[in-house]
Amino acid sequence: MAFTPLSSHGAGKQLREVDFNFPQDVSKEALADLDKALKKGDGYTVVDALVRYSLAQSSISPDNLPEIINRIEHTANKEKDPAVKAMLFLLEARVFNNYS
Repeated sequence: MAFTPLSSHGAGKQLREVDFNFPQDVSKEALADLDKALKKGDGYTVVDALVRYSLAQSSISPDNLPEIINRIEHTANKEKDPAVKAMLFLLEARVFNNYS
C-alpha cells in the first residue's frame, strides 16, 4: 500500500510504503533482545530493550501503560546490579510521569 500525495510537491520522488506494523515489530524485537540480555546477564542491554519496548508500546496506545510499567518493575525487581536496577526504576518513573 503506497501513499499518494494530493499535491505535486515532491513529484518525481519515489514514495515509500508506510509500515503500519512498525511499533509492533519494534516491540517484538525489543522483547527478543530483552530475553537474550536477561539470559546473558547483560543489564545495559536489558535497559536498552525496555526503553525501545516502552516507546513502541506507548506509541501504539496509552492503554499499554500498565503493562509497560509492570514489565519494567518485574525486571527491575529481579536485577542484581544496583546501577542497572536504578536505571530501570528511573525508566519506570519516567514512563509513569509521561502518562500521568
